[in-house]
Amino acid sequence: AREAAAREAAAREAAAREAAAPGATGWRRLHAGLEQGGVPIPRQGLTNGTLRRVFPATGGREPWGRVEQHEGLPFVAGNVSWFGGPQDRVVTATETGALTGERLRPLNTPLRPDAATLRARAADYYYAAMRFDYGPAGKAFWAGARLLVVNPRTGQAVVLRCVDWGPNTRTARVLDASPQALTDLGVRTDDRVLVAFAAPGAPLGPVR
Repeated sequence: AREAAAREAAAREAAAREAAAPGATGWRRLHAGLEQGGVPIPRQGLTNGTLRRVFPATGGREPWGRVEQHEGLPFVAGNVSWFGGPQDRVVTATETGALTGERLRPLNTPLRPDAATLRARAADYYYAAMRFDYGPAGKAFWAGARLLVVNPRTGQAVVLRCVDWGPNTRTARVLDASPQALTDLGVRTDDRVLVAFAAPGAPLGPVR
């Protein structure tokens, strides 16, 4: 089983290197696979020590997020919703992201920014949460990581930073993202998206 897992990881990394080659365009040039430094994107079947602590009934086994190929590259596929910003009444006015410690309600404000605001404050508008396993590399790894999220129907893509842990497993979702990210992707709550690592340091926001 370990040898098979190693072969799978090597194949993913090779695909990511090919996607990031100089000739790649659009989101393909930013796709960096499902693992970075041996740390995996959360997905169905993986054991997650953080998940075990937060939701003991899962036994630490991630229930959602299937690996799928899209245009020849691997992604974790699953449903999405939004969080943070002035209309999020699920979080309190002082609630902070588990990874970054910043308050979540003031993010994505104003709700409908102009282009200049998006350029100047991309970090406030392009963020995400997944059920990250802190064990392999700690919170700092995830706080510095970039996620590539793609709408498989249209090819629209965004790069997001990681700020929080979630969503609750009962939602059957793999990702929560900013309201602006959902707008740019052209998706709504419980629509299906694809998630992978983006290249380290990839610019936040829509992929042109």
